[in-house]
Amino acid sequence: MSKQAVLKSVKFFFLYASQDKKIAETINHYLTPLVKLGRIKIDDGSEIISGAEWSIELRESFNEADVYLIFISPDLMASDFCYQDDLKLALEKHENKKAVILPILVKMTPFWKELIIGKLDYLPIDGKAISQWKNEEEVLFDITKYIKKVIKKIAGKDDDNQDEI
Repeated sequence: MSKQAVLKSVKFFFLYASQDKKIAETINHYLTPLVKLGRIKIDDGSEIISGAEWSIELRESFNEADVYLIFISPDLMASDFCYQDDLKLALEKHENKKAVILPILVKMTPFWKELIIGKLDYLPIDGKAISQWKNEEEVLFDITKYIKKVIKKIAGKDDDNQDEI
């Protein structure tokens, strides 16, 4: 059996405000090769942020996620999501090591560090919001490189061979 056959497919759930859809789609595009290889699955939770009712499928996707990418911006902070039980469920899974939450700072966002997700490490690692970078491609590459490490860890792959995932 090949190494690839043993790897677990990692389930992602993207949460963002509709105003941040472009950056979420861009990161999705950076991760698309891994989707096509069957190594990850990405579900989009933007309809949750907009206040729409959860479909059964969306609820299952949220509950089954291994990684929650939460795109932090003033628009997300203004939504109800940051104050809902669903975020608490994701945080509980994160604390019990059943999932990983990766906040991604899209725009400078006052007070987000005071909220429940503010205690988590976030991307970009240098602490600057994506909108503050002169070279967006560089920061997105760094973010996806970090995400790749998370995928390896969850999938049960310990070596650092950069060509494998």
